Amino acid sequence: GGADAVPAPAPLELNPFEAIAGHIVGPRFARACTLALISAQVGVATAYVNVIAASLHAALGIPRRSVLLALWGTLSAAGLLRSLSEVSWLAAAGLACYATVCASLLLHAAPQVRSVPLEVLASVDWRGFGWWYGICMFAFEGIGCVLPILEEMRCLDEPSKFIHVVHRVYGAALALYCAVGAMGCLAYRGATAEVILDNFPLGPLTSATQCAMVVMMLFSAAVQLYPIHLVADHLSLRRTTAPPGRAEGASDLPRSWAHLGLLRCAVASLPCATAYLVPRVSTVVDLVGSLSFSFLGVIAPAAMYWKLFRAEVSPSVRVLLGLLVAAGVLGGAFGALSPVLLERAA
Repeated sequence: GGADAVPAPAPLELNPFEAIAGHIVGPRFARACTLALISAQVGVATAYVNVIAASLHAALGIPRRSVLLALWGTLSAAGLLRSLSEVSWLAAAGLACYATVCASLLLHAAPQVRSVPLEVLASVDWRGFGWWYGICMFAFEGIGCVLPILEEMRCLDEPSKFIHVVHRVYGAALALYCAVGAMGCLAYRGATAEVILDNFPLGPLTSATQCAMVVMMLFSAAVQLYPIHLVADHLSLRRTTAPPGRAEGASDLPRSWAHLGLLRCAVASLPCATAYLVPRVSTVVDLVGSLSFSFLGVIAPAAMYWKLFRAEVSPSVRVLLGLLVAAGVLGGAFGALSPVLLERAA
């Protein structure tokens, strides 16, 4: 061992998504799910990093590159938390900050909400459908953390309670997302900014709300990177030679703090480097939603359901599954092309 050795977390046989997909469909499909998971989580963290960098640059004049370097160090340090039970307080703090943002939106936007005339609905620009689809799919951003949470909660006396919690949380999140989106669009219409805080009037309350949003997104980015840390840990342990008499990848295999720190720095560099290369928030959200979350949230579940129950499903369910897959593929294609098509149209 040595003084610099730290206990490794008990690794999963595979990451949860890959394990389920591999058991139901096969290894190639499982690898595709892992790649989609990694790109999705990196994309979500990248979107958060972009918002933080833009907010700090606008509010304090800090160079964007300096903010990204600071975020890289902070996310690397946050990655040293060893389990979701330790990461959960970050999510709780981020949720409290999000409540502040919602309260500020209610205060500023509610007085400006107007009724929707029919001519507004008739003038919808359908060229933006792909972008809309990608942003909607991005709302699946929590899906990457659900299975790791379930894995860590299997020690509970009644793990089935987790399913009820997921249903309630997703229902509440759906209602909150719809309320925030509807209020922002009804209040600001075509002038709605990529980050809704940019529509708020300048003042102490807006500055405080921006600070709350920065803290919320920083904590959320650390939580979103957790599934990638699991994958990195698994790959690292699988490639480490075990001592005599101990199986490779054993859960008590020692790992130095230096080794762990390098892994965390490597993972944290992914969203920071991507944010440097693609600084526009809406482009990141659209592409990640259209490609990664469309696969994880629509195509993969439909394919696995078909594989499991194809001998039992009725013709109407088969049609529904086919429509879901087609919607996921076509919507993802339109969404991925939206930034190019809309730029050319402009």
